[in-house]
Amino acid sequence: MRNIDQEQQFKEAVNAAWDIHRLGTYRHARQVTGLSTTVLFDMRSYGRIPSRGLVIQWAEHLGEEVNKWLRLAGYDPIPAKLIYETATTVNQIKEQVAQYLIEQKGMSLEEIQAMWEKLGEKQE
Repeated sequence: MRNIDQEQQFKEAVNAAWDIHRLGTYRHARQVTGLSTTVLFDMRSYGRIPSRGLVIQWAEHLGEEVNKWLRLAGYDPIPAKLIYETATTVNQIKEQVAQYLIEQKGMSLEEIQAMWEKLGEKQE
């Protein structure tokens, strides 16, 4: 069970990262992180800690250290051995998919961005 101090620290870290990465609106933050606006609002306003997977997604999409965010959220860090064995990030996968869609399917960058946005909306 998490305590109020931990949630407050998490909230402060989220708000600091929000400013550093200039996330601005919840819509923009959703596009950058892939998290739903509800999850983002709860993290930012109440310090609510999402699932381990969403904490990892938050950190990776912001280009921040995953284990730092896992610790802030009260989760065990990922062992270093696993980090090096699974170094592919969500952004790297998205880049590979985008490259495939451009080269093999003839999609434009605008079409791909619209697709990512539509997929992000379905998460909510």
